Amino acid sequence: MFITPWLAAGGGLLLAALLALASGGLIEPYWAGHHLLLSLLTALCYGFDKWAAHRDWRRVPERRLLLLDLLGGWPGGAAAQWLFHHKTRKHSYQQRFLMAAVLHLGALVVCWHWGPQPLMELLWATVSK
Repeated sequence: MFITPWLAAGGGLLLAALLALASGGLIEPYWAGHHLLLSLLTALCYGFDKWAAHRDWRRVPERRLLLLDLLGGWPGGAAAQWLFHHKTRKHSYQQRFLMAAVLHLGALVVCWHWGPQPLMELLWATVSK
């Protein structure tokens, strides 16, 4: 299940598309900036986790990496996995990573088509139970 290069390429295309749409005034620049900065932060976290693993230091928890992926940093996470050869053999992690990327893309489509309000209402209903 070595899909990371394809996800890294797809993430790069997503970031390029968001930047193009923002520069054309079709979306708020926030969306492009959010994904770009979160991808950079996520890639740095993956890089630090790999570095810490080699030194037997405290690692970045997988839940934190997956949360960053889910919030929009998955393009940077995919690129870092491919670049650092990190978390690529762990199939259970790859499945959760792919799920985080798909869920984020689904949320992006919802926000693009209906605006962020339905997604925020769903999140609020889930959290307030």
